[in-house]
Amino acid sequence: MPINVTRDLIEQYASKQIKYKAYDEAVELYKALRVHANGEVPEDIIEERRPSESDRIKEYRKKIYVPITKPTVGKVITSLSKIRRSQDWSINYDPNTIPALVSGREDETLQAYCEERYPYFRSVTNWAFSVLLKALQIDANAVEAIWPLEWDVADAEFLRPYSYIFHSDQVLDFAMDDYAVLLSADSHTYTVDGRTYTNGLIIYIIDRQNIHRWVQYDLGYKMQEEWKRPHNLGFAPVRRLGGVFYKALDNIFLYESRIQAMVPRLDEAARIYSDLQAEIVQHVHSDKWIYSQTECRHCKGKGIEFVNDKKCECTQCRGVGYVNTSPYSNIVLRPVNNVEGAAPIPTPPAGYIQKTDVALMVDRIDGQVDKQLYGALSAVNMEFLSKTPLAESGVAKAYDGEETNNFVHSVAEDIVDVMDWTYFVINEYRYKDVVPNKDERRKMLPAIPVPEKFDLLSSALLLDDLAKANQNKLSPVILNQMQLEYAAKKFYNDHQVKDELETVFELDPFPNITEDDKMVRLNNNGITQLDYVISSNIQQFVRRAMAENKNFGSITMAERKGIIIGYAEEVINANSTKQSILTDMAPEEGEEVIEEVEA
Repeated sequence: MPINVTRDLIEQYASKQIKYKAYDEAVELYKALRVHANGEVPEDIIEERRPSESDRIKEYRKKIYVPITKPTVGKVITSLSKIRRSQDWSINYDPNTIPALVSGREDETLQAYCEERYPYFRSVTNWAFSVLLKALQIDANAVEAIWPLEWDVADAEFLRPYSYIFHSDQVLDFAMDDYAVLLSADSHTYTVDGRTYTNGLIIYIIDRQNIHRWVQYDLGYKMQEEWKRPHNLGFAPVRRLGGVFYKALDNIFLYESRIQAMVPRLDEAARIYSDLQAEIVQHVHSDKWIYSQTECRHCKGKGIEFVNDKKCECTQCRGVGYVNTSPYSNIVLRPVNNVEGAAPIPTPPAGYIQKTDVALMVDRIDGQVDKQLYGALSAVNMEFLSKTPLAESGVAKAYDGEETNNFVHSVAEDIVDVMDWTYFVINEYRYKDVVPNKDERRKMLPAIPVPEKFDLLSSALLLDDLAKANQNKLSPVILNQMQLEYAAKKFYNDHQVKDELETVFELDPFPNITEDDKMVRLNNNGITQLDYVISSNIQQFVRRAMAENKNFGSITMAERKGIIIGYAEEVINANSTKQSILTDMAPEEGEEVIEEVEA
């Protein structure tokens, strides 16, 4: 259903008098993760007053709060960014689908624009893992909108579409494929009565035909249309990022982030940490008590004052009635009346309150913070990212690689889904005029398979798994694959070593078999001499092959095996010749061997 864009409607959106039904819930889901991902102060948690907490301590907690949960969310997002490092991550174009009007201009193909010349990020992939990935994780109900950076281009030029992300608090209204009303994070400058305002609102309205930009020009949310551009796509180039289905409100779907399950534990970690800071303030810093005989001039020693005819605690002496004679904040006590039976003022008239062992208290509370952060990571099966070693954590569980892969695979599917749509819209903007046939345009799009193999675990964790596999004497085939994974991780930045190790593992007929086992099999005719020689010399054979054949890594497996077999046959022939010479030199039976001995 199209939207009827009028000034009155836009001004109601600007003042948020109207917004779509799911707005508040979408914003609530977004803010729950945003405070932890961006390191903001969790106001709801910090503002909550603890039992018997003073205003001074509450304000101090707000002032000194640090984003203790931000690194935990950051670890998850950083780990997920490794999806693009997967061995099977690829973006495949068919060169036969390039339109005739573009085939002679290699710099204007879809591949050139999206992989080499995409604005600000060079490629759509870089944009996806720099901007899209984090937005997907903290705000599943955010909206992506695409329009060109410049609308007016020469006839021989192509549009340069770019993707913009609008978070849930910026999505004022939305209907998939039909329209979206989006509040820009940027601001507009306007002047009223000679005074300049820099906080003017900017609202975009995107429908099936046009993109409108409205800006604030006066106080009271007065809006005017700055420009209107027809996109001619036949659909609104906007879509939700998506995630895990949460609920449906009529025809509006709400989604949760893939990491939304972390929120309860992250909130609890922030709450405990804030309490820890308050306890440190109250137990590390000494509290001194003193007797004071100087009456408060503000309340005349009564400890109270009247504000708007209401009885209140004196703001100067905090209800004590006597002033603090020290420059520090002390507990001021009233002096006892000097009457018979009253206790005298102690000597000296001051002292310090004894407090509990703060070190023990801090260790206990700090341990609870770590426990909650570990639980947050466990909620998304990424507990291996915890700074607490699994063997030492009281809440540790066995690492489940399959569950982690399932989680990462679901995120990879979300990323690929958004990227597919992004490529589609870019392709429509750029080539709808030169390739009128919609089916032919679709053939121009790249294929992006969802990766299956993920490089997430640290080399230390992989090495530990490999050691356990060796101890349990698992199949050499399994050990071989684990060693390949470890080598790929350990030498990710050293391609020469990585390629050499992978080639050695691939061409060795008996990987992870000891030399003694190989010899026993050879003597029992269980293996051929050729395979034995290859396995015993595989590393030097591979190095020789790489030195003699610069394209050794790119030729087929059959061709590589042929080269290695040739080297092995050289060794066998050389050994046969040597053996023949030794046999000819050996004395015949019964022949006397005379040794010459120097005098």
